[in-house]
Amino acid sequence: MEFLIATQPFTGHINPMQPIAKELVGSGHEVVWLTAEAFRAKIELTGARFMATDKSAVFDATPLKPDDGTSGLKAATSILRRLFVDRIDEGVNVLNPLTHNLKYLSLLIS
Repeated sequence: MEFLIATQPFTGHINPMQPIAKELVGSGHEVVWLTAEAFRAKIELTGARFMATDKSAVFDATPLKPDDGTSGLKAATSILRRLFVDRIDEGVNVLNPLTHNLKYLSLLIS
């Protein structure tokens, strides 16, 4: 079976998926992993074939700055929105062409 793993370019999303990819590869499955170029070496250590996202920045390097004039829970909420919600369109645009490729039977997203 062929798997496409697509992860946000955060260490906290990459690291937990590594043993899954390694197990899939070790079981004879073809695994393609889509994420930021900065994580190529980590991905290739699993035996998966690395595929770079076109525009994805390394989110670990994204400054965690809240919206102006916010503090406390509102500031935390604005940071989470910037990191995740505001980037949904970009993620969909990257994945959309790949999901039309019937070669990939399973998709794991983190």
